[in-house]
Amino acid sequence: MFNIFFNLNSEIYHLSSALTSISQIQLFLISCIPITFYTLVLILFFRQKNKNITISEIFLYILSGSFLAGSLSYQLIYHLDNFLFNAHSILIIGAILEELLKLIVFIIIFYISRLQIDKLLKILFLASILGLGFQLYEDYSYILNNIDLGFANLFSSLLYRVSNAITSHWMYTGITVLGFITFITGKISKGKCLFWLISPCILHILWNSDWNNSILISSILSAITFSIYISAYSVISTIKN
Repeated sequence: MFNIFFNLNSEIYHLSSALTSISQIQLFLISCIPITFYTLVLILFFRQKNKNITISEIFLYILSGSFLAGSLSYQLIYHLDNFLFNAHSILIIGAILEELLKLIVFIIIFYISRLQIDKLLKILFLASILGLGFQLYEDYSYILNNIDLGFANLFSSLLYRVSNAITSHWMYTGITVLGFITFITGKISKGKCLFWLISPCILHILWNSDWNNSILISSILSAITFSIYISAYSVISTIKN
């Protein structure tokens, strides 16, 4: 919890120093509207599908995704970028590092909170909420780093990010964590567990790569991610939680 609040306070301090004018503050707040909207929609969806998810769990996992996995990932990739001269390498390593960090943070929170390992549907949704927190941190950082672009340029590019958020980090994290947990429990075939565990990282690498250079490719990757998530949800829904 110390790390969460330390990073939260650090980000608030950074935010206050980065927004130096009324127009920048207004632009920042306006840009946060679409992000807040899709976040609330997803959280309401998770709560509707699993009433056992508490408000405190939502805050715990979303803050952990933002200010543990998100903040740490941002710092590590920033420092790695200074050592790696090949832009392709940082894209690949960054994707692997992000997925690994989100998984590790979830396992830590999972262990501390003593969540029952057989409640697979709840695990999928809580992991998705953690991934959503990570996603929020990325969007927040994007807005802050591009605040000087002006309203038209920033808002149009932000809408593109929001449209891609439908099948982004929250799905990657949900699938990865589910693959790891089901591999441990042995309730599902090892092949399927490994597929869930590895596929989000591969999809993330492909998303970051130069191959993803058109709406067609990004749509295909999004469709694959969505299909895997829905398939995983369908499989564990048939298992008594």
